[in-house]
Amino acid sequence: MARIAVAVPHATERCHTQFARHLVEVIRATRAEIVAIGAVERMFADRARNKLVEDALELEPTHIFFLDDDTLPPPDAIDRLLSCKKRIVSGLYFGRHDPKPIAFERLSDGRYTSIVRNGLFKADAVGLGCLLVEADVFRAMPLPWFSLSHDKDEGIYWCEKVRDMGAEIWVDSTVVCGHIGAPTVVTANDFVLRYQRNECGEAHADL
Repeated sequence: MARIAVAVPHATERCHTQFARHLVEVIRATRAEIVAIGAVERMFADRARNKLVEDALELEPTHIFFLDDDTLPPPDAIDRLLSCKKRIVSGLYFGRHDPKPIAFERLSDGRYTSIVRNGLFKADAVGLGCLLVEADVFRAMPLPWFSLSHDKDEGIYWCEKVRDMGAEIWVDSTVVCGHIGAPTVVTANDFVLRYQRNECGEAHADL
């Protein structure tokens, strides 16, 4: 049986009620063993994630499930991501203020552009808001796992390190999450509507 450490980097002292409800539903629905639910607050994002992974690995999990406190996964998110049988697999969610997919392809000039495909697809980088990672990925990686000190966010930094190791990053576009934003929760429909109106710039979709 999979042993899951849930890692929640928490930006503030308050927890959004929608997030709390979704977290409880995810924990109750999974058939995996939850060995820990870790949360840290008031840290820079990279330090928070490094601390969460360090603490999680002490419990010998098979996987670490990152869930940001503004991301609303479906109740069966963990089991569906586990069923993909990939070392690294993300659910699909969309930007709060610019609702493009938080899944990326790296262009020849080094820039990243949003992508989305049907079903399970590879990406060069993903967000860390709903991400399942085999714990051995971290055991094999040199420290720091996450960093904000290289002119990129900690997610891109980590994804580039993962690719340098030869690991693949996958996205299951059927595991669609809401994203708590202003003024409403961003869903797949927000992106589809904008994409159909040709309002998504360089985003690429195969829907």
